[in-house]
Amino acid sequence: NFEMVSSTEYQLPKTGNPVYLELDYKISDRMTVGMYVNQPGTVEQFPVITLFPTDVVNGERQWNKIYIELGFQVSSYPDATGYKIFFAAIKDPNLSGTATFYLDNIKLVHN
Repeated sequence: NFEMVSSTEYQLPKTGNPVYLELDYKISDRMTVGMYVNQPGTVEQFPVITLFPTDVVNGERQWNKIYIELGFQVSSYPDATGYKIFFAAIKDPNLSGTATFYLDNIKLVHN
C-alpha cells in the first residue's frame, strides 16, 4: 500500500471555474487520484479517479498524460478552507513482481 499527499494545501476557486490536475504517469497497477478537503472541524478524503496500468509496447511500459477536472468536486465543498491532492494504491495480490508508479510534470491549473 502507498499514499502520497501534497505538502501544500491549495486554495482553489469554488465558483464553478475549471480546475485541472495535469500529470504524466507510467504505472503497473491501479492508482487512485483524489483530494483531501479541509472543512471546519473535519478533513474528508474524496477519491476522484482510478487510473489503470499503462500499456506495454515492446516490453516497455508507456507514459500517459491526463487532465483530471476537479472544478465540480471543489465547488461541492463551499465551506472548505483548503485542498490537498493525493495519489494512493493497494497492490493487486494477483500482480506478480513489484508494482511501479512513476509520476511527472504534476500541475494544478486554475484561473
